[in-house]
Parts: sequence; structure tokens; C-alpha cells
Amino acid sequence: MDANAQGRPRVVVLGAGFAGLTFCQAFSCPEADVIVVDRQNHHLFQPLLYQVATAGLSAPEIAQPIRSILRQRRNATVLLRRVLKRDFRRIDPQQAHIILLEAGPRLLPQFSARLSSKAAAQLAALGVEVRANSSVAALGEGLVKLADGSQIQSANIIWAAGVAANPLTRRLGVELDRAGRVRVHQDLSLPTHPEAFAIGDLALVLDQRGRPVPGISPAAMQMARHVARLIRDDVRGKHTTRNARPAFRYRNQGAMATIGRSAAVAQIGGLEFSGWVAWVAWLLVHLVFLIGFRNKAAVLLQWTYSYFTYKPGSRIVTGLGDDSGHEDSAR
Repeated sequence: MDANAQGRPRVVVLGAGFAGLTFCQAFSCPEADVIVVDRQNHHLFQPLLYQVATAGLSAPEIAQPIRSILRQRRNATVLLRRVLKRDFRRIDPQQAHIILLEAGPRLLPQFSARLSSKAAAQLAALGVEVRANSSVAALGEGLVKLADGSQIQSANIIWAAGVAANPLTRRLGVELDRAGRVRVHQDLSLPTHPEAFAIGDLALVLDQRGRPVPGISPAAMQMARHVARLIRDDVRGKHTTRNARPAFRYRNQGAMATIGRSAAVAQIGGLEFSGWVAWVAWLLVHLVFLIGFRNKAAVLLQWTYSYFTYKPGSRIVTGLGDDSGHEDSAR
């Protein structure tokens, strides 16, 4: 124990195991500050760890963020060794300035212009500054350079402008697009190998209007069913050549995008929704497609609990690796 700059006694607890947490909960002395330092951001209930190993439980179900456990202790500060230096309690989200850059003229171009405007308005209500027609030229440490020559300084830069296909596609010796997706034949087979197919995120597929099929789960599931039928018919000798196979036709079942709590946009056929109604529709659709009744029930219960209590799920950080010799001071 020592004293901080204000002269208050300071107790440092190394490790947030059962002993460390119990001490913090039992130490009823508001006149002193308590600093908890741990290599992880969560407390692990190790007596049930074997349940995770045997697939009886998942890791988040036996782990809880240390800050969440000690949130009622106003004199307690939790430090994550090497990674986080400051307690989340000292972060005021209202002081954050979030800028969303969009290279195109509007957000969510796959939706109607009306829903794009609705999405931008909902983001603005959350305090997000949306900049359309803003292409990124380069990224640097704490710096974003735009195509128009302007720069944005930021301590946190999140790249969300699309994904790349699995690197496996570069070994196939076939034509790829710039995202690494295979330019497949109309039946979803590889151009030089009619016996091999590429579907889902690996494939660049064009719809009836010549536009790329969106990389979403319903499209991937439609491709899978199409290829399953083709292979079945090939096995039964129905198709003698590739040209005899029917072409894949994408059926657009609608699109949804969630923005935040009670904020979303949805377009299903000729119907358009936004706000709370679209958000509920997004929840229900994803719940239906979730595999397994147990998973559906668990997710529904977790969503309901989070909605009424404003508490998110377990925010545990894993896979930090060895951090020996990289210890931050508790300040």
C-alpha cells in the first residue's frame, strides 16, 4: 500500500482471481483507492472450465469482465496489463467524435435513396458525422488521408470497406476480381474446371441485370442449394455437358441493416421500413436463420435481457499471448 498524488491511500491488487476479487468486494474502505491489475480483462470461473472443454458451456458463460464485477466500487480502478491503461469508467462516450466515411454519394447504395437518408439521419441522431463522396487514399498511424488531399487525425481507425476472399483462391490459377473472388461460370462452376464450384464469399456472381450478387448469407444459401441440385443431377446423368446445366438465378429476398438500438432500415419487396420496426424485423429474421433451437432461445433471452437492462453481453478479451516483461504502472 502507498499513497497517490492526492495523498489518498492506494491498495494495489495483483490478479483478479477468486482471492483478488473477494478482497476487493470485502474491502469496505472508501477512504482508500483500490487498483486491480490483471493480464486479462475478465475473471474466469475455473471450476467450470472443463465444461467448456467438453462443449457443455461456451467461454463467455463462465467469464465476466472485471470492471463489470466491480462497477459498484467507485474507488476501484481496473487495469489490463500491457493492453489497456485506463479504466473504462473514465471514458465519456459523448466526448468521442465519430466520422463515417463513404466513398459513394450516399450510404447503403443497395437500398433506396429514401432509406439511405433514413440511415444517415439515424446515425446523426447517435452523434455520428457522415461524410459522403469521401474516398480514402492512404492510412497511417493515427492518420487517414483522403483523396481530396485532406487529412483526419484519429487514435482509432476502423476499416469496414469490404472484405477479401480466402487466399486459397489465388492458388487456383483462375481469373479473380480485385477482392480475390473467382469469376465463375453462370452455373457457378470454375471456368476451366466444370467439376469444381465456387460459392459464397469465394465467388463473383452476377445477377440477371449484370450486377454482382451481394455477399450476404441468403445469397450464399441460394448458391449452395443450386450447386447441390446440379451435382445431384450430374450424378444421375441428367447433364451431359456444362452448357446443359441451368444458370444460377439470384432471388432478392430483401435487405436489412441494423444501425443501433431501435435503429435500422429494411427493404422487403416493395415495402420499406426504418427505425424501431425495421430493427425488430432484423432481430426476428436473424433469429429464424440462427441454427439450433438452444442457440435461438439463448440469443433471444440475451437480447431481451440487454434491451431492458441496457447491459451488453460478456466483453471478454482472449488470446493476448505472453506479456511478460511488459507491465504498465498502475496510475
